[in-house]
Amino acid sequence: MKIKLTDTPVKILITAILIILVIRNLSLERIASLIGSIDTTTLLPVLLAAVVFVLLKWCKWHLLLIGRAESLTPSLSIASYLIGTAAGLVTPGRVGELGRAALFKGDDRARVAGLVIFDRMIDLVTVAVYALVGLFAVSRLLGTVALAGIIILTVVIFGGDSVVNLLSEIPLFKGLLKRFRGLEVMLQGWGGFDRRRLMVVMVISFLAFGVSLVQFHFLSEALFPRASLLAALVSFPVLVLASAAPFTVSGFGAREAVAVLMMGRYAIPREVAVSATLLSFTFNVAVPGLAGAVFLQRIGGDKTDISV
Repeated sequence: MKIKLTDTPVKILITAILIILVIRNLSLERIASLIGSIDTTTLLPVLLAAVVFVLLKWCKWHLLLIGRAESLTPSLSIASYLIGTAAGLVTPGRVGELGRAALFKGDDRARVAGLVIFDRMIDLVTVAVYALVGLFAVSRLLGTVALAGIIILTVVIFGGDSVVNLLSEIPLFKGLLKRFRGLEVMLQGWGGFDRRRLMVVMVISFLAFGVSLVQFHFLSEALFPRASLLAALVSFPVLVLASAAPFTVSGFGAREAVAVLMMGRYAIPREVAVSATLLSFTFNVAVPGLAGAVFLQRIGGDKTDISV
């Protein structure tokens, strides 16, 4: 699979600048000491939470794929999910998650690529709902914008065919559909869902994020016993939302900067905020991504392009 990123140098530069700004006021020795202080008593429940998180994300993805791809099996959907996680690790805004479609052929590939975007919208709504309290605490404008975005994306998610048909009536969009057949096939992945399945998918999405949030609190408390659950509830969704920013590679820099700012409001040391954030990312994203890299090697000869 070939991933083509036209703006990568700029985004790598932005990521590097953000990381430098974050770490220049941190004690790297303190961070290393904190991460090294994690013992087995803490590590086991954290790993268990990571496994549950990945399983829930895979179940959600498998439910979305049903009826969208031929010869779908659990092993195919988990491999697809892990490949997307691996590719997302090295791309701005995790656009590499479109790599989930790499294992599929013909129109199924374009349809699944469209479904990846649909799945990302569901994730975005989930995180934004969790982040509302934190965003309103920072700025009423940010909270209002997030609330409006949640409403719009929810309408798109549950609107299905009606939304696609409405878009098709817009002259500019109609012209794009005629010019790019692949776009029309991609949009086929958005329609035809019954409300019950979508509700189950949404519930799984909220459960998965809830598991990662509790895990983050557990890590924060292990590193700094005075870390409160409220601090995790307010801070974690906002820093995850920041990591989705398209101007950094896999959210690096933006995620850590927001963690320092948000958790600092609750008197949590910067090193603790960064350490908990890095550990959460490692267990929930980086480790599954490494597993996905194995599958990426197997399809290395594929010439699929994912351009941004």
